[in-house]
Amino acid sequence: MKYTPKRLFWWALYQLVASRFPSWVRPLRPFRAYCASHFAHVSRKANINRHARLSWDCSVADHGGVGEGSILSGGVHIGPHVTMGPYCYFITGDHPVPKDYGRFRDEVSTRGEIFVEEDVFLGGRVIVLPGVTIGRGAAVGAGSVVAKDVPPGATVVGNPARIIRQRKV
Repeated sequence: MKYTPKRLFWWALYQLVASRFPSWVRPLRPFRAYCASHFAHVSRKANINRHARLSWDCSVADHGGVGEGSILSGGVHIGPHVTMGPYCYFITGDHPVPKDYGRFRDEVSTRGEIFVEEDVFLGGRVIVLPGVTIGRGAAVGAGSVVAKDVPPGATVVGNPARIIRQRKV
């Protein structure tokens, strides 16, 4: 996505004004999604909670929810009807650890997109690592670190997240 003065204006308005509106002021809630739709791929029907930080090339579908204080970096795609707790972090960049006697500066950082499909529940303080897809109808427990793909209908918890239950979707 190109950085234009118009997009920069809407990003600044979102960061400085709209993201700070209190949650209890219901008529002002859609204004967050309205501002975000001008600089990112965010539906105007999305539910963006306060203090959420959105990057330029993230996307949130209709009725997708972004929790309070959550961070969506570039390359994060949130599907429709996603429910997200507060302070969820989506990390799309990573840096590999070098082999024996190697140097960190010689390694090239990697990047992987994150996909959260339809009707997913994410508890509070979930961390999702690069290149992960969370399948349709999945649930991720609070405080989990998701390092691998989550199949549709699975319930995962822990660090690293492990499947504890599977349901049909």
